Amino acid sequence: MTEIVIANTAEAFANLLERTPVDPERALHERDLAGRALFWGGHDKVVVASEPIDPHLVAHTARLLRCARLEVWHPSTSTLRLCADILADSSLLKRLLALTEDGATLLPYAVTPEFCILSERLDGRDRRQACRAMAEVDSKAGFRRLFEGGRLSMPVGWACASETEVVGRADELIGSGSGAVVKAHDGESGWGMAVLSDRQGSGAEGTSAVVATLFASDPIWSHGPYIVEEFIHHDRSQPGFSPSGEATVTDDGVVFDFVCDQIIAQDGEFGGVRIGASVESGGHADAVRCATLVVGEELRMRSYRGTFDVDFVVDSEGGPLAVESNVRLTGGTHVHGAARALFGEGWRERAFASNDAVTYGGAPLSARDLMSRLGDLMLRPGGQRGLLFSFVSARRPVAGLIAVGKDHDDASSLLEAALYAIRTDSDGPL
Repeated sequence: MTEIVIANTAEAFANLLERTPVDPERALHERDLAGRALFWGGHDKVVVASEPIDPHLVAHTARLLRCARLEVWHPSTSTLRLCADILADSSLLKRLLALTEDGATLLPYAVTPEFCILSERLDGRDRRQACRAMAEVDSKAGFRRLFEGGRLSMPVGWACASETEVVGRADELIGSGSGAVVKAHDGESGWGMAVLSDRQGSGAEGTSAVVATLFASDPIWSHGPYIVEEFIHHDRSQPGFSPSGEATVTDDGVVFDFVCDQIIAQDGEFGGVRIGASVESGGHADAVRCATLVVGEELRMRSYRGTFDVDFVVDSEGGPLAVESNVRLTGGTHVHGAARALFGEGWRERAFASNDAVTYGGAPLSARDLMSRLGDLMLRPGGQRGLLFSFVSARRPVAGLIAVGKDHDDASSLLEAALYAIRTDSDGPL
């Protein structure tokens, strides 16, 4: 059965992006990430994105994943709100209605208010209650309020309504020697998160100065509530300090999909994931599965249907602590989709790693040119090892990569080799 994949990545964060216009790069990045939709869903799909996706990349991906159908459609007008743009394009809407009348199903990146309106038009389903569930559980403050108190193991922390309350709670943690993590409730991929380890001066007055500087640094801090949590110390040089579990809520129950290791930069920015054999059998996997299913049952009772994940940090005793849930497709969904399409259930015996921000110098290059630079590093149809592009930006010298390796060290080495091969200028490798 055909799936209509709605790549509304930017729409999921439109309210946040529209109130923080000082950094247009973030909006461009969310638009570019829509290219990962080629790997969502099954082998028979029409992807609806805000803008065209490089046709060479589409054709290459279709051959690699052995897709029965892989087409990319887009509305005539492109804004941050893809579903609204689809509704405004009568020709595109008519084509999509024809697909749903033939039984096509809808797969969005996120169940947004705009998607709810589009869904009612296309398949007649009322998803407004699911949208409310997403808004509550996907919020960092909402997640903490729902699951603290014993339902999940979580870091010591609080939801704070004001800057004054943030200062008080952060100073309490800093004074105890643990350090504090401060988060905006609607932050994303490390944006809207900061670690406070010391004061500018003594006591609460010094902490107040640090928080005031932080809140003045970015418009993302202009709206509460905020989360203040104990900083969990871990060795970032070792994999597995930030695992995540992804699952799908259906009418019949919650199906656990995979556990991954998140790749997090020193500044807290999300970089990609690792999935596969060693992660699935890792020491945190069972605890991650159990906690993820607890969140899934809560979402199911609230009428949400679709994919979500739960993110964790590992404490000094080796136990995973839940910190948030992303009630939508995630930075690991496309990696899992590629793995299953390539190897079926045998994907669990292999190793995969992704990088969603591969940058190179100069003007943006086409998918064909980038693939040429990688040469023999590229994964071939039927191959067991190599690289594939998850997206290629048409506006920025940025692309996404997935590495398929014999083990995770091998997959990581492939990504490193790709960075060297791609980052070239007219005089050769940088």
